Amino acid sequence: LFDNLDKNWKTDSCNRYEVVILKCLLTATRKLKKMITRARLNFYSIVFLRNDIYAFFLAKTSDRGKEQVASLNWDDPQIFKEIFRLRADNGDIFTGNADEIWSIVFDLHVEGQSSFNYIIERTLMRPRDFLVFIKHALSTAINRGHDRITSEDICHAEKAYSRELFEGLSYELLEIDKDLENILYCFLESKKKLTESELLKLIHDSG
Repeated sequence: LFDNLDKNWKTDSCNRYEVVILKCLLTATRKLKKMITRARLNFYSIVFLRNDIYAFFLAKTSDRGKEQVASLNWDDPQIFKEIFRLRADNGDIFTGNADEIWSIVFDLHVEGQSSFNYIIERTLMRPRDFLVFIKHALSTAINRGHDRITSEDICHAEKAYSRELFEGLSYELLEIDKDLENILYCFLESKKKLTESELLKLIHDSG
């Protein structure tokens, strides 16, 4: 498994080097498949790439059409319900569809909003973040001795999730440039939406 190969690649600065890496990886998987199938063994390989990286790759190569391509888009709330169901439905404790299991595990509403929608909106429909948020909510409920995740547990989990997200982003910025270590703090109490000039002024004023 080759993971995070394109994690820090940027399409506006990709060069021939990244294209060569991808070509070599795809060629290697094809050769490996031929080698293994000669021994009459089933073999499948999957290469995961961000859409923007794949589009850049196609634009830089004339060798197309050899791979089977499937797009995975995380813009459907029903997919997140299925993710939750697969994690929760072990056949012994919970059975049924995602909505039925969710109603057993969670309070249905948080601040007048569906608890499910409340979570996916705050995690920007990112699967890993969705599961991290749920993990925080579950930990909160267990620590408080609750037999289900209440709306108060979810609100408390949101704070823990936000802190974790903030710290993770701070570390990523630090890897890019040490001068960016504290840049996120300049957004404290700022407006949710900023124009470009307002953004630049905010950063400039913070030093």
